Amino acid sequence: MEITKLYIHDFQQFRDFELDFTDPNTGLPLKRVCLIGRNGTGKSTLLRLISFCLYGHPEPAQSIPECFGIKVEDDGSLAWLSASLVRYSILMLETGQIEFESHLRNGLSSADFGGMCHRTRSPHGYQFESLDSLVFCPADDPVLDTDLPNTQLNNALALFKSFPIYHQVGGHSSANFWNLLIYHIKKRESDWQEFLSLPDNSARTVSEVQKQFDRNHPEILRFLAEKWDTILEPAGLAFDYENAKRPVQLNENLEAYVKLLSGQVLNYGALSTGIRNYLFKIGHIAALYFGRQVQNGFLFVDEPENSLYPDFLYDLIGTYQSIIHHTQFFVATHNPIIAAQFKPEERFILDFDEEHKVTVRRGISPEGDDPNDVLEKDFAVRSLYGPAGIRNWERFLDLRNKIQIEPDAAKKKQLMAEFLSIGNNYNFALKNALPDKAS
Repeated sequence: MEITKLYIHDFQQFRDFELDFTDPNTGLPLKRVCLIGRNGTGKSTLLRLISFCLYGHPEPAQSIPECFGIKVEDDGSLAWLSASLVRYSILMLETGQIEFESHLRNGLSSADFGGMCHRTRSPHGYQFESLDSLVFCPADDPVLDTDLPNTQLNNALALFKSFPIYHQVGGHSSANFWNLLIYHIKKRESDWQEFLSLPDNSARTVSEVQKQFDRNHPEILRFLAEKWDTILEPAGLAFDYENAKRPVQLNENLEAYVKLLSGQVLNYGALSTGIRNYLFKIGHIAALYFGRQVQNGFLFVDEPENSLYPDFLYDLIGTYQSIIHHTQFFVATHNPIIAAQFKPEERFILDFDEEHKVTVRRGISPEGDDPNDVLEKDFAVRSLYGPAGIRNWERFLDLRNKIQIEPDAAKKKQLMAEFLSIGNNYNFALKNALPDKAS
């Protein structure tokens, strides 16, 4: 289940705006999408509108455009979905594709939508019976600044009765994350009791039964320890899996800590903002997919680079992809290191035209390219140097010319020393810039 096209007739800075989320080489829906562009081009707005249109959650605080639609491919069939501002409900068109798309482009009122659509569902309901998971990670979410989230066992047990499809992941939802961890712990305990009672296990030793159970029922905290330790280890830290306290009574919380590799336990509040936010975001998403057969999911991540040192960014997309499956993955970013992890056809560069309306083009730089090349080719940043760098580049070129015409050998040597010093400091292209008569 993937989104193949998006269209906005006239909303805020978007006018007759279209995004085609198919691979131009194969015509198939893209599994990954990266939105880049300058501030104000609407990257975050698009993520929120798409996720709202898919599920109808009340997330976007801004108004919902009447003439906004996404085209979704589900098991080979196509459907247009549109969010209606007046009705504030989701309207799904299952037939009449060409007619609907034509009206969408020409502007369509909510009344027109109601007359054309063959199925109407209320907000917060299933838009597709096959939709398993929709996860949204906002960029401006507050980070947990206390030791542990405040939650209790009975809150987690409610997940046995009803497991939501829509999840918002971030600092404010850390209690939901902890509920999810407790749920997985208790579910494993329940699965163990059920497994023990199987007739085939009556003739086996407890040790044999335990080994077989462990192979098919991994522990959520051990699973997270493997994910988190790759993040924590470079900082000299580790997830303290062995000493985590599992809840037993209804008034008990899950207590789990990070420790220095030397053994000293740290509170989560002692971790840097970036690492703490990254841990909980990755952990929450991983827990949502843990032990679940998600077949049709969507993940929206807005500015995943926030508060992270560049070393964490080079395989950031790979980290997200390692914890999701059967999921169309949307990312909005300002960072060329992250953008470089996408193929050019997966990158959509948003910009403004002369009327300050948003335009779009696909990426150019190949996947894995030097982020500086991505900055120049895709972000269209013409100069990567700050004011001091530009001044030194101009001085570098000026010295090149002066060296060629300077008759005094001592003065020429002095100019050459300055020329080489600037070139080495800024990694300017000395081989091409070196004067012919500089020797």
